[in-house]
Amino acid sequence: MDRPVVRGSRPAAWFAAAGGLAMMAVLAAVGFGLIGQARSGTPASDVGASDALAAAAPGFGWGVLALVCVAVLDIVVAWGLWGVFRGERPAGAALAAAFRLVYAAVFLGAIAMLVDARRIATGAGEASDLAIADRDTAVLLRFEGFDSVWNTGLLVFGVHLVVVGWLLVTRPGVFATVVGWLVLLAGAGYLADGVVRVVAPEVTASVAQFTFIGEIVLIGWLAVGGVRAVRSRRAAAAAPEPARALVEGSARS
Repeated sequence: MDRPVVRGSRPAAWFAAAGGLAMMAVLAAVGFGLIGQARSGTPASDVGASDALAAAAPGFGWGVLALVCVAVLDIVVAWGLWGVFRGERPAGAALAAAFRLVYAAVFLGAIAMLVDARRIATGAGEASDLAIADRDTAVLLRFEGFDSVWNTGLLVFGVHLVVVGWLLVTRPGVFATVVGWLVLLAGAGYLADGVVRVVAPEVTASVAQFTFIGEIVLIGWLAVGGVRAVRSRRAAAAAPEPARALVEGSARS
């Protein structure tokens, strides 16, 4: 099994990436669950859409807040992954972080449409001057805008995963290689879904729901790397000066 500890990586980076990804999975499930529940009660036609969303406003609002937290954690994960990979491939690490940050920005833009939909539905601010029929139309348009922007952002997210997968595959060790190919597969799934939804939006089938296993395995790899990084630093600190250099050199291999 490979040693995922390399020069320049700190335990904080490993655990930030692993913990951030784990928390994102929970918050995303909660957020999309609450939002999906509110949207399921919204009529597909314009009539009554704003009233239905206004009635579900508390749960819908908590769901939106959960998604905002997911976007913030994307930034934390971008920093963590950059810290993990920058010791061996600084350019690739920066590229992966950049794509994740871009995705986080796009995701926040999509979430803003949900916030606006809730504002319109409840008649807050200038929305109070809109007729009910106009509110209904505006709410549904915001929902469609969220779906379109988020699905487009998943293309960027897929590229991010492809870069991370490449960084893993090019590392020494069987464990990293296996995880890398699974992450590459997950990225390809998001790219396939994104392309299909842009070219043929009527298609609802999803490939990513079958290829996401790479994201889960990545969490485990990062957690193991964090534990090894801690042990390596403790061993280096406890060793005499001549042996310390040997321990640190072994950790970089």
